[in-house]
Amino acid sequence: MAELSLLRSQLMAAQLDYTEDVICTPPRLSGGASDTAGHPSGALILSYFTAPKDKTYASIMTATRTQAAGATPSICRMAVYEVAANGDLTLSASTPNDTSLWSVINSEYERNFSSPFAARRGQRYAAGYLCVTAAAIPNLVGASVVATSFGNSLVRLNPPVWGRLLSQTDLPNSVPVGSILGIQQMSKFVIR
Repeated sequence: MAELSLLRSQLMAAQLDYTEDVICTPPRLSGGASDTAGHPSGALILSYFTAPKDKTYASIMTATRTQAAGATPSICRMAVYEVAANGDLTLSASTPNDTSLWSVINSEYERNFSSPFAARRGQRYAAGYLCVTAAAIPNLVGASVVATSFGNSLVRLNPPVWGRLLSQTDLPNSVPVGSILGIQQMSKFVIR
């Protein structure tokens, strides 16, 4: 049993590429530096991870690539959701609305959660971002799979790795698993 626990810990470390104080999802060295182009306004973009240890995290970070958010977005937020056994999501932590997020290309954006987020070792979570605007959606550093229905299905296999929820005007407090769609591109998040 101890060997299984050790193997599980090693697999989580390889999947997350975490240090003692930081979670990177997906791992820092995966997927290159793709843009997350093509997401519509109001799409909550999700990247799933398993917490490697019990720890409280205070901030979340993303980075823009080749396109910044257009003028005057109404909502720019990041969040972490807890994933239930059936796949439903419940909001665990979020940043306040900050429309200065993602306003410059090739820039990092780190924001504090409104309240610190206490992760539990072995629990599944989903980090996400939401931009609501009538102008350009920012392209964030991310990773991608082949843009096919197979690629969409692949990332939604249990446990899922990426997903998106369309037509949001703000971060939802809860998300039923059946409303989460597959997606070929996702953003990278650093949680500290």
